[in-house]
Amino acid sequence: MLISREKTRKILNEDEMITMMKELGFLVIVARAEEARNMNKFANTVNSCSVLVGAHGAGLTNELFLPPGAVMVQVEILGWNGQQPTIMATQPPQCMFIT
Repeated sequence: MLISREKTRKILNEDEMITMMKELGFLVIVARAEEARNMNKFANTVNSCSVLVGAHGAGLTNELFLPPGAVMVQVEILGWNGQQPTIMATQPPQCMFIT
């Protein structure tokens, strides 16, 4: 499952990322904000996944619904080294590009 955040932390090459995931043999479910409105249904969908992928942030808390043995892949800003907490807190990124 790919957590897609179109308004904040947008992944600029999300389409290419989805294509790559499919080429690797994954059945890709793209979860947008509207899918998460029904929490029970969304939690069950996440629980059926073996991999959860998304941009660094609160959207990845959905990993709580993953089944045992599943993995979560966190996409971070290119060049992020964990030393900029003030910048991250005051100026959240508007987009990202995965290379």
